[in-house]
Amino acid sequence: MTEPALKRARELMPCNCWPLGDKHDADCPSQHWNSVAAALDAWAQEARLEEAKELREALDRVNDIRNSIIGCQGFNFSMHAYPLVAALGAVGIEGMSYKDAFAKQKEIDAKILKWQVEANERIAALEQRTP
Repeated sequence: MTEPALKRARELMPCNCWPLGDKHDADCPSQHWNSVAAALDAWAQEARLEEAKELREALDRVNDIRNSIIGCQGFNFSMHAYPLVAALGAVGIEGMSYKDAFAKQKEIDAKILKWQVEANERIAALEQRTP
């Protein structure tokens, strides 16, 4: 059990005994388990609903940014990139560091340049064969 779950379980005990073992009747452990299990299920459901709400809000912000890009037919760092990073960061989606993203983009640029050179070579070869 995680620390928040243990803390919540302690709060939900039907008597003041934690951990189990202090002066209980025969049914006490099962009563504890049933009440704690039910409460933890409810608590987990609340947590899932809260997370779903946060994710939906982030998706709504991302959609607003997308609509703005389409409406502007352009891209502005202040209006689009920074709010996008903030919306994703708010739900725990952290992107690459600048250094890693820059290195990744350099790899992509090198591939695109290679494809462009190959395409130009093929075009030149085709032009030489054409009368």
